[in-house]
Amino acid sequence: MLIHASNILKSREDINPDKIGLWGISQAGWVMPLAITESDNFAFMISVSGAINWLQQGQYYMIKRLEAEGYRQDEIAEALAFSDKGNGFLLAITAMRTILLS
Repeated sequence: MLIHASNILKSREDINPDKIGLWGISQAGWVMPLAITESDNFAFMISVSGAINWLQQGQYYMIKRLEAEGYRQDEIAEALAFSDKGNGFLLAITAMRTILLS
């Protein structure tokens, strides 16, 4: 979506294509670098409080939510182990995407 939007911006005569960039917060901290590595449309990237590692961020939020809900540490560890299995699947899909797009 970001690359498509930048292509539209580049096609406009009233926009300098050398000054198109990205600005984002939170989850954009891991989305923007992906867009920049897949396109040379972007002159810059500004990440404000960017979530750099979405896996660690998700684990942190899960732990804090489960602690707030009163779960025991062994239950939290079990939930994290289950989550890690799903994250492994997501990482495999991401790797496949990277291979297919390169």
